[in-house]
Amino acid sequence: MAQATGLTGVFASRVFIPIFAAAMLLRFGPDVPGVNQLGMLMGIDPAAVPTWFTHDVTLWILGSLALLELLAHKNAEARQLLNDIDPYIKPIAAGATLLGIATVTDMQFVEELIDPQALDMLMVQHAGVGLYILTAFVVGGTFIVATAHNALVRNFIDIDESDDTGLMKIFSWGQDLWAAFGILFLILFPIIMAVLILIGIGIILLLQKRAQIREERSKVPCPACQEPMYRVAIACGNCGHDNPNVCQLTWLGTSTALLTHNKPEHPLHLISFRRCRKCATRLHKRTPHQQCPACQTRPFNDPTVLSEYDRLISSRLGPVMIIGALLSLIPIVGLIPGVIYYRLAVVAPYRRYLGRGRALLMRWLVRILAFFLILLQVVPGVGIITVPTLAWLSHRVYRGAFLKQLQAAPSTPVPTTPVPAA
Repeated sequence: MAQATGLTGVFASRVFIPIFAAAMLLRFGPDVPGVNQLGMLMGIDPAAVPTWFTHDVTLWILGSLALLELLAHKNAEARQLLNDIDPYIKPIAAGATLLGIATVTDMQFVEELIDPQALDMLMVQHAGVGLYILTAFVVGGTFIVATAHNALVRNFIDIDESDDTGLMKIFSWGQDLWAAFGILFLILFPIIMAVLILIGIGIILLLQKRAQIREERSKVPCPACQEPMYRVAIACGNCGHDNPNVCQLTWLGTSTALLTHNKPEHPLHLISFRRCRKCATRLHKRTPHQQCPACQTRPFNDPTVLSEYDRLISSRLGPVMIIGALLSLIPIVGLIPGVIYYRLAVVAPYRRYLGRGRALLMRWLVRILAFFLILLQVVPGVGIITVPTLAWLSHRVYRGAFLKQLQAAPSTPVPTTPVPAA
């Protein structure tokens, strides 16, 4: 029961990392003095033949998949894709891990610790019915917790989709460590970890509920139809009535309670965070050719809007390069905030509308070119050009890719006038 309860929390974060860690511990843990007397390892005979779960072939396959998973979660585009599909894979992995632990530890160990009459009540001795019930519990519980976990992560992805701040990458490393060491401690100290994981699951569910409530509370009733609308919306997505009190956006694209002082440019700021320029609903597709799910407004169906949008983002480049030059004067330390700043200001507004494949290609192209520039950052005097050059180069590459993708969709409405020259 402790294993079943704990697995739902561990596999909410990752798929292959915890199952690989569990298989490795069950295979080699019994040979480690001291460790082999903890938790489930006490019931394993070191001389026993490896089961399907701890076989060499299984370990190589799981190790390769765990490494791929580790690398994939460090890429923004791959992380978003996994966030959509892994709630359906995690329950299967959790159930397989429970069955794998059961086959390795062997029921004879359980029989030595628990009274046979109690075992009859648990149905462990009756063709493994109890184990199947626990497996079903793990699969169902993992799906629920993983769905809540991914919904919580999606809120952060919506705010900083391309991880320009780097916070998602730090969070990703934390989840990797939790998935690996969480499963190890779960096997060694099952009761303690089960309690801790239950507390963690409760926190995840509460945070998900809090995020939903906060999102709804940020809305205000439309003066005409009384339907809730975002504070930052120009107009109601239901009836189209103008919002009399349009509020500002934060630097990450969320709502504030402060009124905007530049209403003509406000729709452009909404577009830059991939939100509808009219009702502020989030646009979920990574393409400039889409329409708002609420009011059916297209972000770039008006050539004037496209021209003004491109002008607004490009006008930021000068100030960004100046600030970047000042930050470049600080060796190593100044590079981090400089890169984050130019990514948010002049790269993210274009990159949010690029397809996953094209965004990944652009990211690696810029990284290769940036590698040599970063080496110059430690050179006194010369390093001042590092961040400004990175900002100019990244803006040029992503802007060109954005305008090219905007032109390359003949099946959807595109501006009839030429787009701004790259």
